[in-house]
This record gives sequence, structure tokens and C-alpha cells, in this order.
Amino acid sequence: MSEYPLPLRQMMVLGEAAQRRLAAVTAEVAGTGLAHEVAARYALGAGVAGLAPGPIAPSAPEWLASAPARAVLEGARAALALVRDASEGDG
Repeated sequence: MSEYPLPLRQMMVLGEAAQRRLAAVTAEVAGTGLAHEVAARYALGAGVAGLAPGPIAPSAPEWLASAPARAVLEGARAALALVRDASEGDG
């Protein structure tokens, strides 16, 4: 376990400006289903201001046959896109 809480560790990686942008975002990842649940949990854990309904784009590779595994991957990718956009100044 790190001596620094996640927001501080994340700020050390992303930078203070990116973390502030992320904290101002309303993540459009809320909805029903496993992909939305994963995306919402990750987004809130990253420090977004709140959640709003929104689609999760299909992004899992064709060879990944398990529906739950596909949903987890797609939700994680949706949340990661929010963090990436904030770190690039697009959020």
C-alpha cells in the first residue's frame, strides 16, 4: 500500500491541471449493465465530479468471447478515455 492516497498519486502522474480538469468532468458513462457499472466505478475513483447517462462504445476485440469479460473491458476503456482526455487537456 502506498503512503499517498490515489488522488495524490494520480496527480503526480497526470499533473495538477489534468486532475483539476478531471474533477470538473461529468462522466457520461452511467447506465445499466456491467460495462456501465465498471466505467462509473472507475470514473468516480479517478475523481470525476459526477455521472450522467451515456453510451459505452463496443471496443472489445472479436476474439474475446466472454460477454462479461467484454463488458468489463469496454467499461474500463470508457473510463480510461476520460482520464486520457483530461490529461491531454480535452476534458
